[in-house]
Amino acid sequence: MQLVPLRVRIGLDQKNRHQYPAFNTLPESVRLGMDWSRLIDRFGGWLYDKKCGHHNDDTESPAGYWFGVIMVPSGFAEAAVDKFPDDCEPLTETELATYYETRHKHGEPDTLWDLEAMQLIAAKRQAGLPEDDDDRAALDPESDTPGRRRNKAKQFQHFKASRGLQLDVDAISRGKGIRAARRRNR
Repeated sequence: MQLVPLRVRIGLDQKNRHQYPAFNTLPESVRLGMDWSRLIDRFGGWLYDKKCGHHNDDTESPAGYWFGVIMVPSGFAEAAVDKFPDDCEPLTETELATYYETRHKHGEPDTLWDLEAMQLIAAKRQAGLPEDDDDRAALDPESDTPGRRRNKAKQFQHFKASRGLQLDVDAISRGKGIRAARRRNR
């Protein structure tokens, strides 16, 4: 199924709890007969901004707001953008890739270390034993062998491939048009 990445602005209520747009007020048909939170989970859940939260202030995320991205069917995306044009924005693939790598994966290491594998290699070296092919693979960051590995999950293309994500380019374009029109007609 082709999906639309929807960037959602999440506010705070009077008690400092997350205030999501009232997605359950969207027609049941675009929610596929589900509570909106179950629909979101069905398509992979939230990609929250890990660079800036409610209490931080930067150009992408002003204080008092937090952002997350959800992947949703086109009908849900278009209805959400129409009803909540200030809180919902469809993202192009390029915008999604930038958000994913610079905000959602912010602070994650480029390299993942398996301490146990590295300690075994160090112990072998200290004992004067030669490295074998498994040790060399564990030290190669491009290998999937436990040891020192490149954090592929930081890369949008890996995320997209691992999820089998297909974006609905036409719906993204329609959603951007709906949002622009709704914001102009206030």
